[in-house]
Amino acid sequence: MHRRVARPSRTAPRGAPSPLTTRGLAWPADAERVDVAIYAAVATTPTPSLDRAMRRLSSAADRSKLNLAAALLLAVARGARGRDAAGRGLAAVATASTLVNLVVKPVARRRRPDQGLHGVPLHRRARMPATRSFPSGHTASAFAFATAVGETLPRDAVPLRLMAAVVGYSRLHTGVHYPGDVVLGAVLGTLSAQATSRALARRRGRRPHPVRMMPTAHAASTLATTNTSTERSTMATVEKETHDALKGISAGDVELLADAVDLREAQLEHTGLDSRTFGLVKIAALVALDAPPASYAWQVPNALADGATPSDVLGVLRAIAPQVGGPRIVAAAAELTLALGIDPLEG
Repeated sequence: MHRRVARPSRTAPRGAPSPLTTRGLAWPADAERVDVAIYAAVATTPTPSLDRAMRRLSSAADRSKLNLAAALLLAVARGARGRDAAGRGLAAVATASTLVNLVVKPVARRRRPDQGLHGVPLHRRARMPATRSFPSGHTASAFAFATAVGETLPRDAVPLRLMAAVVGYSRLHTGVHYPGDVVLGAVLGTLSAQATSRALARRRGRRPHPVRMMPTAHAASTLATTNTSTERSTMATVEKETHDALKGISAGDVELLADAVDLREAQLEHTGLDSRTFGLVKIAALVALDAPPASYAWQVPNALADGATPSDVLGVLRAIAPQVGGPRIVAAAAELTLALGIDPLEG
């Protein structure tokens, strides 16, 4: 008689690691368990001296009210540098808010914590927002403002960064965010501020070599260079018409750009695309190439004039994010925020 040999079961026994775990792909679930455990630990730790203060601080940060108050204080107390820092900070808040609320949250789609399930005391709870949980928009805006102000006023940024950290913790303490939401919010806020500062610097058109206007029409067609023992720099002299045209193009003057580069209509005819799609494809190319601000100042209004909407522009940003990567999406969000004129108070 032939003895039948039992075949190994294809079903893994209980308690055995899953294939995803053995391949190192289960870490997101492990990380989420740690995230929830920290949230539950904070929720069940009695802190009567902190509860009321954290709830008030969390509410005060709604709609960037703390950032606006800080911006007003800087503008009044620090003069021209304070006004510059305040403007940078609010621009960074607009970028961070756009990136978090319109790009990351709809993609991540993480649900808000269950305050009752994890035992968050009633007197500690803040109003639960209707938006997704990941990441924290309050934290992103607070860190964006503090980081951007630090570009101009480093010392004043120290208490602002401390305030941003406390705002982030208040969102955890009051039960409306997990710790991971707060951490990523801080990272995205900092990156948004850095991208916004670079965009503003490029938009202001700082040039290492100044341009001098030609004083008379007699010398309008010549290029002069000055080489003396006391002056080593070279300065080009140009006629007024050329100077004004170059200045307008660099600032994104649509009419001058159309006169200088009369290619848009010809390109559209050869693509076979409708004008709206053509404009959105152009914007996608700008993001992929990390184009200068003047390009956004030209192409975004063109796309809107041809029937595209800000939601369409946002859709382009979401669609190409996996291909171009996070850093370019953050940088492009800053440029698109400025080109669309988004209010820092919205979102």
